[in-house]
Amino acid sequence: MYTCSRCGDRFSSFRTVGQCPFCHLPTAVQCQGCGFTGDASVFISKNDQCPQCGLPLDVMGRQKRKSTSGGIKKIAIIAVAFLLVLVLTKIANRQSADPMPGMDFWLKAQQVVQCSPTEITLVDEHHVATHLDKDQTWPDCSVFQKDEVLDFHLARSEKTLFLSYEKTAWWRKSM
Repeated sequence: MYTCSRCGDRFSSFRTVGQCPFCHLPTAVQCQGCGFTGDASVFISKNDQCPQCGLPLDVMGRQKRKSTSGGIKKIAIIAVAFLLVLVLTKIANRQSADPMPGMDFWLKAQQVVQCSPTEITLVDEHHVATHLDKDQTWPDCSVFQKDEVLDFHLARSEKTLFLSYEKTAWWRKSM
């Protein structure tokens, strides 16, 4: 319980920091170190320290306000971090990743529709064309028959590297 030095009323907590909830005047606070007595506002303005000896004091009612501002600060930091992650993700998604050289891949159920010594065009069962620049590892164009459906094993480089090919399984042709 606290007793207001101005009106004499007793109370258990502050509604407004440093003010009596009855007379609304600043209450007197006494330093336990040097005995200095002054309005709570004097101690509050000195960051909850005695203005004479500098001893830290707990001006009742201040702790709630401090923790509230700390909570808001934590929420703001989390929100800023979340927004930063979103922005960085958006930036990262804008840039296309170049395929790693030497990484191999399969093009399945493809038909050769155009072939020259430097390029080849393949079409899949959905009629989606894939145009590739060939390097010297590709076999001669005469190897590929017009209506033959093939699976190509290729690798990435400046130009597409040929690794192997095989006839497509019967069940994959009909898909």
